[in-house]
Amino acid sequence: QIKKAYYMLARQLHPDKNPNNPAAKEDFQRVGEAYQCLSNDELRAKYDRCGKEALASTPLLDSSTFFAILFGSEQFEPF
Repeated sequence: QIKKAYYMLARQLHPDKNPNNPAAKEDFQRVGEAYQCLSNDELRAKYDRCGKEALASTPLLDSSTFFAILFGSEQFEPF
């Protein structure tokens, strides 16, 4: 359910779909970070206990890379 909601929102906010929106990249990045946190039980528990500050030292993937890994991209598909 979370994955489907992320997919729909990420597609809607993707910077390529919103070339005239300067905030699109930032919005897309935030949605990707939220999904990475919510889809990981350990990160979600940290967030629930201490809020966003608890994740400050946690490395997260760039949202474009994360989206491509989850849902495919020519860049990641073998030839």
